[in-house]
Amino acid sequence: MDNEAPLGGADLSTVLPIITTEHFNLQTVRSSTTSEAVGRASMFLATVSTALVALSFAGQVTDFGGSFAVFGAVTFLSLFFLGVVTFDRTLQVSIEDIQAAQRMNRLRRLYFEVAPGLADYLAPPAASDEVGEVLRSGGMRVVRGQMLLTVAGMVSVVNSVILGVLVGTLVARLDSDLMWLAVASGGVVFAGSVAIHQRIQRVRRSRAEQLVP
Repeated sequence: MDNEAPLGGADLSTVLPIITTEHFNLQTVRSSTTSEAVGRASMFLATVSTALVALSFAGQVTDFGGSFAVFGAVTFLSLFFLGVVTFDRTLQVSIEDIQAAQRMNRLRRLYFEVAPGLADYLAPPAASDEVGEVLRSGGMRVVRGQMLLTVAGMVSVVNSVILGVLVGTLVARLDSDLMWLAVASGGVVFAGSVAIHQRIQRVRRSRAEQLVP
């Protein structure tokens, strides 16, 4: 194979620095998106933990009366809002990371085209830009329910727990004798919230995959 063929006849010594610079830039993007996702998730979980401690103290002070219910409702609504925006942003940066990985995979295919001898020394790239293939080429084992293993997926479950507890608590406050209804309501809301979060994640990832230039 002619080394210059994949580059449209361009001189390899001129194009190679451009390619390697782009590869480095994409790697930087992936590092920054990972750092932001972890940072936002950590902030969210720390806030949830702090709020739960505050609720325990508030419950002791108010003897779990009406004022505690108001304080708890406001706290859980605030946590749910924080969870929604954290989910949305971690999903955004996760998509950016995957798109950068797809572009890096294209560059790696180009490396093998212009220098076939590298096949004996480097891991082969994915044959296509399909997300599953790109992830597997990087050594990741893609399993059923993979989206629950992402940072956005983790945040969605915690956020759904917050919403389920909020709804269950409000139902229990209406009639303390119907605890089974409170538990059932919270469980249904939790399951529905997880399903909605995951559907949003699937749709947005699918759209983003189709738009990769």
